Amino acid sequence: MILSLVAMYRGDKHLWQEAMSYIEAAPCHNTEDEEQRLFWLAAASSAIYDTKSFPDWFQRGSFEHLPVDSYPSAYFFYIKQLLVFCQETAVLWKLDSKQLSTLRVIPAIAEPLISQAQADGALLPEIYLRLLCAVGLHDCGDAALASIHVDRAIELALPDRLLSPLAEYRRQLHFLMDDRLRKISPEAVSKVRALNKKLLHGWVKLHNAVLDRTVSNELTVREHEVARLATVGLSNQEIAERLNLTVSTIKQTLHNVMNKTDTKNRRELNKHL
Repeated sequence: MILSLVAMYRGDKHLWQEAMSYIEAAPCHNTEDEEQRLFWLAAASSAIYDTKSFPDWFQRGSFEHLPVDSYPSAYFFYIKQLLVFCQETAVLWKLDSKQLSTLRVIPAIAEPLISQAQADGALLPEIYLRLLCAVGLHDCGDAALASIHVDRAIELALPDRLLSPLAEYRRQLHFLMDDRLRKISPEAVSKVRALNKKLLHGWVKLHNAVLDRTVSNELTVREHEVARLATVGLSNQEIAERLNLTVSTIKQTLHNVMNKTDTKNRRELNKHL
């Protein structure tokens, strides 16, 4: 798992394949071992947002094949695969701003797992769960509640300098991560930005190589934010209201995005985000 993270930061497909081969070669003495191996292969793949290979039992919310001490990590991977599914569904269904409230299923399920992670003293899973919960809230326009979880994640992460989780979710939270970091620890903003830049370069390269995708690393934070909202069906007016910008600014931003990604309409944008 550590080797797969190194591969992600480097954008190294061969190192990624090597990491996967180590998990695949893990000895299995019974059905439980085999199910756990399938789970960890999928967990590693979820780092590049390939969540479709999680076993059926895990996708329906059962942890029965996993040892109890791996539950805190499993909470995070479970919410992550739900979030990816909800985001892909939003793009497929072209939900409007009101229907996007269905994405609140993420915090509704994540909140009890956050409490359980707290009870278990599982620091890193709690940080990741709070960030995933914040992404779900951010996607449906609830910046106030999202900020609460981002703030708590930052407060938990900074004492031990656990900046990687903050860097991983900076892009999905757009300006919110920087704004909240600036209020809590201004000196951490530049560190998280630099780590995010390094991570994003490697992640995009690996993601595209492994999944045969065309995600762009050329978009600014604002361009990515506007394009993301456009792909889930929000109109220019709705995007402008959500981001407190003018409609003309939204139109110009989308024009710039389409030029950078060589796309002709909103339907084509998602494969570059």
